Amino acid sequence: MATTPRFEGQIVTSKFAQKAARFLARDGLVLFNNPDDHLICVFKRDTALCDPDPNTVAPNQFACELGCGNAARTDTDARGLRERARELDTLAAAPEPVGRRLRLNADRLREVADTHDATAQPAGALTCTNSTRTSAPASARPSTGS
Repeated sequence: MATTPRFEGQIVTSKFAQKAARFLARDGLVLFNNPDDHLICVFKRDTALCDPDPNTVAPNQFACELGCGNAARTDTDARGLRERARELDTLAAAPEPVGRRLRLNADRLREVADTHDATAQPAGALTCTNSTRTSAPASARPSTGS
């Protein structure tokens, strides 16, 4: 059993799949889940900070940059960031300079989660449903006018 392939995806309802298809057809955007960085990439090559190749159709998930306008986070992602920060805090007793670097990284993760909490909107504000909150990429946020 240890060598048997495991299903690594997530089962979604047909209603969710229909909503996702309508959303993608509307904007021509493709969503990529990046669980390592606790975010969803609403991929637009022109605005990506991960430096994708000119003809690529997917982000370079190993080069995600903090502050990229393509990144969107859910409340679950923010909780994941806080959990990772707690894990790093337990390792921060390591000798310097590693301990200091771990504490700084934990603080940065908490700051990103706090920013999500401060800027999150109900998903309905972005996709016409009211089930989850997301901090949307800057390109998808409603304009406040100038």
